[in-house]
Amino acid sequence: MRARDKLRSVPDASTTPRPNGVTAGQAILTGWLLCGVLDISAACVQSWIQAGRTPDAVLRGVASAIWGSAALKAGAGMAAIGLVMHFTVALTATLVFYALWRRIALLRTAPLWIVGPLYGVVVFCAMNYGTLPAMTWVRSLYLHTPPRWPGNMSWPQLLIHMIFVGTPIVWGVRRARTGRLLRAGVAGSVVACFLLSATSASAQGMYLKEIEKDGRIYVFNIQANAERFEKTGEMGAGITMPGTGPKGETVVGDNEKALQLYFFRHNLQVVVPEPPPPAPVAPQWRISGLVFGDYYGFTSSHLPAFEDQHGMWIRRAYFTYDHTFSPAVTTRLRFEANSNGKLQGGSATAYIKDAYARWTFYGRQQLTMGIQPSLTFEFVETVWGLRHIEKTPLDLYRTDSSRDTGFTVAGPINTSGSLRYAYQFGNESGNNGETDEFKAQRAIFRFEKNPGISIEGFWGHFDRALEADRENAQIFVGYRNPKTRLGFTYTFQRREPTNGVGVNTDLDIYSGFGVLDLPRRKLSFYVRVDRFNDPCTDCTQMDYLPIAGNAPFTFTLAGMEYYVLPGFRIGPNIEYVAYSDPASGPKPKNDAVARFTFYWAW
Repeated sequence: MRARDKLRSVPDASTTPRPNGVTAGQAILTGWLLCGVLDISAACVQSWIQAGRTPDAVLRGVASAIWGSAALKAGAGMAAIGLVMHFTVALTATLVFYALWRRIALLRTAPLWIVGPLYGVVVFCAMNYGTLPAMTWVRSLYLHTPPRWPGNMSWPQLLIHMIFVGTPIVWGVRRARTGRLLRAGVAGSVVACFLLSATSASAQGMYLKEIEKDGRIYVFNIQANAERFEKTGEMGAGITMPGTGPKGETVVGDNEKALQLYFFRHNLQVVVPEPPPPAPVAPQWRISGLVFGDYYGFTSSHLPAFEDQHGMWIRRAYFTYDHTFSPAVTTRLRFEANSNGKLQGGSATAYIKDAYARWTFYGRQQLTMGIQPSLTFEFVETVWGLRHIEKTPLDLYRTDSSRDTGFTVAGPINTSGSLRYAYQFGNESGNNGETDEFKAQRAIFRFEKNPGISIEGFWGHFDRALEADRENAQIFVGYRNPKTRLGFTYTFQRREPTNGVGVNTDLDIYSGFGVLDLPRRKLSFYVRVDRFNDPCTDCTQMDYLPIAGNAPFTFTLAGMEYYVLPGFRIGPNIEYVAYSDPASGPKPKNDAVARFTFYWAW
């Protein structure tokens, strides 16, 4: 016979009869069903004897490996999920033993009473020291619970694994002989699952634990509450009913169901108040927005077009939609519209300001993807808190964009969250589409305390065409309490020459501000002074307050706000730009603009 014909004559392993006359599929199915039914039945009995837990609670405990503690308070659907998970694990253990049984002769010849319990020990160790700890790590990625090693399986469960897991699997794979036994196993499994489900449904919520202490009777319908009370003596939230015990004792229950079960058990005719209706579920979405602008008047300007100009403009209008998919995944879509700030007319132009998704993983670490705030001044703007009055220095002087399209990884370094980091990789195209191969990188490290002092260090590198790269470094020190906000910023920027021809341009920017909020948050006073030690060539493109680009300058802002409502503010302010002597040419005329600013948000 040719080799190819010999290969064709080899039967399928799944249908090949074993020496005892049982196919591989029958052997696996028998071992799986015997293990699944006996193991869960033994676990339910052990939990009932040890802690009074119902079969339904046992199955929901299995489901909690994926769904966390929320599964423990769920209903019959979660118990069904736990039952599916249990039989999946049983099938895996059976398949592993079958694969080993085919390759290791000792597993086929050694006595059942040795191989069975030993394999049960192997399965117990794999679960408690491998699978369950791995699941706690996976669960931490989306439920933010700490990983745990080893698992929470107890030593009685080791005995259960030896007798009701390892032994049935070994016996089923090695000793099953006829299709009749297989059919009996299938029928028995179906009946057992039906009875278990019926028992779970009828016993759901029937747990009751009574503890007498200090002349009171404490009753529990939730096992975890009883265990905590026995360990710490702390009841937590409960319902107290004086004089309702058999001898006039005060009875305290962890919920209404506990009291109802207690009075029923002791044949006491006591009416237990119905539980309050559940609180309405918070919506998964939120719509918000804000608008701000000014009535302005230029009393002085280095540009003739702005000299004596006055009028009203809407500087910004935001419309924001936030959506929460889960505690770990959120997203934001924000539209912005603004007036032309160069006295060129036209209607307000709308565009996408933010469009990002944020995933919280591994505790409190966050990954943000899409059009998002730049790290350059996001925290500085938070402490300043007056974006509607004026931008922060690096934003105002166009040193970097307020938005970028890319990825950000950020999160706390320590448990309290006072030390934080963030790294951002973006297109450096703001909220516009990408146009070239050049990218931006930003990184921050921050110590934050509120109230108290916060310190943030920032570094940024920006690739530009023709080798004209830019490098930013910034240090910010801020102080916050309920009435006061103070901040100081120093920024250094290095601009490399085009094609490496020429020398680097180094820019220094200093800024300090103070904000005082009077009691009851009705009046707020603020002042800010910026010093740009070099000519700002980018400042000629600023909206609403163009600044000459040929001379160093000092920018001063002062004003006040009146809170008509928490979300509606009005107040006067003035901005003044004083120019220093330029390196060449005439000194620009100083700029001054008085404004009455309005702001509302919802």
